[in-house]
Order: sequence, then structure tokens, then C-alpha cells
Amino acid sequence: MTRKTKKKKIISDYRRRLQILEARERRNQVRLDEPVKQEDAQENKLSAQTNQIKRVVLSSLEREQLEKNTVYFARDLKKTLVLSVIGLGVIFGLYFFTFL
Repeated sequence: MTRKTKKKKIISDYRRRLQILEARERRNQVRLDEPVKQEDAQENKLSAQTNQIKRVVLSSLEREQLEKNTVYFARDLKKTLVLSVIGLGVIFGLYFFTFL
């Protein structure tokens, strides 16, 4: 392996730090899927005064997170239903088919 010169080390450190900063900016950047209309902005401002939200505009990051949570919830519900049916079957079987 060849040794890095001081100049190359500085350049590689700079590039690494730049990549970290760009990744942090992308992570913190909030993008809306659809632009907020002027009427909706006014409605939200008025509804904020009365503590009522009529229409919520989600960012793409929030929308992705909501979709992931929906999938996780569906899987969890499916597992819960299957396990409860199996549990009820075992209880039913033990109650009626055990010999004393």
C-alpha cells in the first residue's frame, strides 16, 4: 500500500466531511409532495387560531413513514389474529376433548 501524502489526506478528509454534511442536509430537508395552495395556507392559519386542523399537508418523508407504519400495523394485526385463533382452538380442544 502506498502512503498518503499530507495533501491527499487533507483532500480525503475534506471529501469525507463534505459527504457527511450533504447526507445530514438531505436528511433534514423537508419536501412537500404537493405545493400548499394559498387558500389552504389561510385555512390552516385560521384553523390554528381555533385549534382545528382541516387539511394536513404531509412531506414525502412523513408520507413514507406513514406507509411503513401502515404495513407494520397490518402485519402485526395479522399475526395477532392468527395467534388468537390458534389459542382459542387450543382452549376449545382442551375443554371438550380431555378425558377425566
